[in-house]
Amino acid sequence: MKLRIVSLMFLVGVLLFGACQSGKGKVVAKIKGLKITRAEIDSVFGVAPDKQPDAAKVKGYLKEKLDQQALYLQALKMDFHKQLENKAILRNIQMIESANYFSSEVLRKNWGFTEKEVLNRYRQDKGLYRKTEPAKKDKPTEAEKKALNDYQKNPYKDLDVVRSKVLRTLLLETPSFRQQLETFKKESGSVAPDSQQLMQKEEELVSRYIAEVESTTFERLKADHQVKLFPYSPKLTEEEIKAEWEATKSAFKRQPDITIQHIEVKNKKQAEKIKKELDLPKGDFAQYQKKYSVNKQTLGQTFKIYPNENIPGLPGDSRSVYAALTTVNVGSVSMPIGLKPDAATETYHLVKVVSRETESIMSFEEAKSQVQQALYTKKQFSIPDNTVLAKVDGRDITAEEVFTMLYKMSPMVINRYKSEEGRTILVEKYYLRFLLFNMEAKRLGLYKEPSLKERVKTNQRMFLVQDFNRNSFEQTLGMPDNVLMDYYKTHEDSFKAGGTLRPFDAVRGDVVNKLLVNDSMVERYYYFNQEDYLDASGAVKPLSGVSQNIRFTLLSKARKEKTEEALQRYRKAGGLRIYVKEWDYARSAETPEALFELAKKQHEDRQYSEAVSNYNEIRFRWPAYPENPQIAMALAQIYVEQRNFQKAINEYKKFMRLYPDSKDKYKAQFMIGFVYSEHLNDKEKAIAAYQAVVDNYPCPAGKNDVPPCDLTDDAQFMIENLKSGKEFSIPEDDGAATLPEESKK
Repeated sequence: MKLRIVSLMFLVGVLLFGACQSGKGKVVAKIKGLKITRAEIDSVFGVAPDKQPDAAKVKGYLKEKLDQQALYLQALKMDFHKQLENKAILRNIQMIESANYFSSEVLRKNWGFTEKEVLNRYRQDKGLYRKTEPAKKDKPTEAEKKALNDYQKNPYKDLDVVRSKVLRTLLLETPSFRQQLETFKKESGSVAPDSQQLMQKEEELVSRYIAEVESTTFERLKADHQVKLFPYSPKLTEEEIKAEWEATKSAFKRQPDITIQHIEVKNKKQAEKIKKELDLPKGDFAQYQKKYSVNKQTLGQTFKIYPNENIPGLPGDSRSVYAALTTVNVGSVSMPIGLKPDAATETYHLVKVVSRETESIMSFEEAKSQVQQALYTKKQFSIPDNTVLAKVDGRDITAEEVFTMLYKMSPMVINRYKSEEGRTILVEKYYLRFLLFNMEAKRLGLYKEPSLKERVKTNQRMFLVQDFNRNSFEQTLGMPDNVLMDYYKTHEDSFKAGGTLRPFDAVRGDVVNKLLVNDSMVERYYYFNQEDYLDASGAVKPLSGVSQNIRFTLLSKARKEKTEEALQRYRKAGGLRIYVKEWDYARSAETPEALFELAKKQHEDRQYSEAVSNYNEIRFRWPAYPENPQIAMALAQIYVEQRNFQKAINEYKKFMRLYPDSKDKYKAQFMIGFVYSEHLNDKEKAIAAYQAVVDNYPCPAGKNDVPPCDLTDDAQFMIENLKSGKEFSIPEDDGAATLPEESKK
């Protein structure tokens, strides 16, 4: 009996799980609301049946899709879809996607006919769309057999192959189209139905119809739904304009009159030469004017010039001179200004500013037109929400309804569409088009189309994930508000500005950062990584000078770790399952031992950046891990292989400082000398480093092959070679530095 129960349970398991695990339908990963099959993976990565896709790429693909779904589920859990603004956006997504679907699938693809109408006409005329029957042969090839078999199963061309012909037939049968052809016939006299002229006209009408189908459909729908537009023109009273002037009159300054003298010459190079000489201390404008100016009538005269007015005595349109002088100081001379007395002539003028009146505020009457325009524009941007901008089927379309399309957009985008011109575009070109096309899509039953439903669902999900990320996850990293609030209340002094406590919502991100990184963490990191903070002389910089950089580094690490912790919770809540071990991106190396083995393998495979990242993560997350000394030596070796020699030396020094009791300390000291001598060609520092090995690790007679004495003789040998000037070379295959074999031959 027990055996039968076990067998039955096994069979049930096979039916429930094994059925979807076979072949291309095999589910390789799932989370609540989403399943990913092997067929999808093979399709995305173009994998042949006998090949396996790249595991790293599959991991990336799965992470993107599954983590987005995990975030979406969390957004739903936190009721982001129920927020008032978000509900409006989700409705707009339905409206916009339905409108676009109607535009692409009905208007562009089917010329305004529904898929059902096209399919029915195709079936009605199917006999016109037969394929050419393959020739029958006594000994056909496999391909010929297949072609004949396919024809016998279905002798008709697919709808997509003949769609344009079906659409043309439907279009030619519409009353409006037939009317246009009849009108053409009457205007052309006696024209045979099959004449070339009639066929050309048909082609012309069809092409024009296709090009204009969207705009003509839009205009038809506007008429069908009795659309009326109401431009918004804010009313301005005299009192409002005066109040605006009083509040902003400092911005309305009267442009000052300027008194000038000028030199006129006909050659630009000559004008530039005179300008250089006038800029010298001895340059006398009156003398140069008398000597070089071709306009003798203005010699010694001064002129008062005004904004936007021509200047007496200067040729042609001289209104540009005033603008050119706005930055020229009193007593100084302008750069050459070109003026054209006529189309063929150009003269050049050096203008001296003799005096300039002080700027003054315009009177109300002078500034009124400018103030009125500025106030009108301001009121355009502050349009009341209940302003009716249009009517559709007698229903008011208010500014509030239209501007829901702009929720969560940048202020720059919103302001562009709140201007008079931008609002007209928003209402007519976008909102009404989306609204009417959406209404038509709903009328035609397109809401039920699976592809449209999937598009709406995908875009709504994408929006909620983006909003959740932007307004919650990226700020709090999944940390509960009660935890953040407790810290905020107990550390109020940290969140004051000018003695006033800032609101919690305004400093939520700062609270998170302070919880993630405190001063003791900064001090510990500084102590551990002193060698990374050296000044030009080689001395360690004070903590005060590098604390900001350290805090930024720690925040980056901590935020990454906290983000992953939160994602792990969301994945678990969504029931994440990945059935292929090699693709399981969510299985992180939770122990330092596992991460250490992974980093070693990456080092062996020359995946240096990955190895360095994982080694450093171990040191950061598990500072007491017993293999940390070995990690320091491994990192130094990686830096040597990358030819980052100074960083390698710093890592060896860090090893000696942090692990003074390590049995390998002498190796680090030797390698410092080796890098200096063989890679950096710094004999002085190399000899000092080797000498430290000799001095600190002396070897009793006969014990020079026993650690730590095994490198003492090598160090002495290197010192002698360096002092004698003899060459000691190492292979240059990959820049690696390894402990040299003892050889004194």
